[in-house]
Amino acid sequence: MVLGVNRPDGHSKTLDGLGDEREEIAWNSGNEEADINDQPDIMELNPGHLRLKREQAEISASIPGSVVREWQSVLSESSSVIDPRLSRAAHAHPRLRSLFPLISHGSLQFSRCTRYPWSRDVPSLFRRSDGSFSVIRLWETGGSGLREAGVADTASEAVALLSATLPEDWGPAIEGTADDL
Repeated sequence: MVLGVNRPDGHSKTLDGLGDEREEIAWNSGNEEADINDQPDIMELNPGHLRLKREQAEISASIPGSVVREWQSVLSESSSVIDPRLSRAAHAHPRLRSLFPLISHGSLQFSRCTRYPWSRDVPSLFRRSDGSFSVIRLWETGGSGLREAGVADTASEAVALLSATLPEDWGPAIEGTADDL
């Protein structure tokens, strides 16, 4: 399967064009349970990994406490509520970890704010019946051709696809509602 992402602007990207997200997939390849922060210290000798760790630290410092607490709740949910591979892969990604996570009908959704009404502009992650994962824009109609941003074989790849759809200036979530964005 060729992995790629359909962007709302009509352009498509393959994983070859994802930059840091591709590094993260390679870093976690073969072990979806790996947390990016649990990698051996020897990895820090690689300049790309140093850059990623520095970006993680900058993002983590500005994440509201309510986001951190909600992630703890999401990560503790049973596999009957959310596929743990999906929640762990999303939490391992610094940009997604900075957004407010929500679970609905087995999907992992995200908001750029911490209180209702949530922002409805971040794609969601769904586990498919065949074991693969979809990145879905819930606000798009089926006829728009933009609803499904992409399909991936693994949770880590789905997270990278979702991250590739996000504008650079999004995150971390703000304390407040969508009206405050």
